[in-house]
Amino acid sequence: MLTEIKIPERLNITCQRYKNSIIDLEPDEESIRPPLASELRIEGSRFTPLKKIRIIAYVSGIAPGEKWILLTSGLRPVAIGPEAIECVDRNGRHIVISGEKRGELSSWIEIDFDVIMSAEVRPFFFFHPKFGEVLDWIRQLYLRAVDYFSPKLNIWIRT
Repeated sequence: MLTEIKIPERLNITCQRYKNSIIDLEPDEESIRPPLASELRIEGSRFTPLKKIRIIAYVSGIAPGEKWILLTSGLRPVAIGPEAIECVDRNGRHIVISGEKRGELSSWIEIDFDVIMSAEVRPFFFFHPKFGEVLDWIRQLYLRAVDYFSPKLNIWIRT
C-alpha cells in the first residue's frame, strides 16, 4: 500500500465538514444532502496547471449492523427478529441467538459511505513545465483512492 503522495508546491488546502446541509457538486450534477460529510479541497494558484481537486466523503446510509457482524463471524442469518435471531453456521447447524447476546448484537450499526473525487486543470497551461507532473499526480491520487476505498468498506460502530 502506498504510504505517501507528495503534494505539488503552491497549493491551497481547505477542509470543510457538513451536517445535514446541501453539497453542490459540479454544475452538471445534482446536489446531495447527506447526514454527515467531509470535504477536502485543493486549489492551485492562478499560475499553476491545477485549478482544483475536491474529495468528498459522505455517509450514504445507516442501518442495523447485526447482519454484518454475524456474517463476519461465520453465521448466516435466516430470520432477524426483535427477540431472537435464527442463524445457520458453516456446518449447517441451526443456532438461535436471544437474550443478552441478542441485545449486544442490536447495539451495532452499519455505516455506508461514498467518496466523490473531482479534478479540474487549466487546459491552456499545457505548455507549463509542471503540467505533466500535475496530471501524473492527479492520476496517482485517483488510483490511490480507488485502491483504498475498493472494495467498498462498511464501518461498524457499537453504540
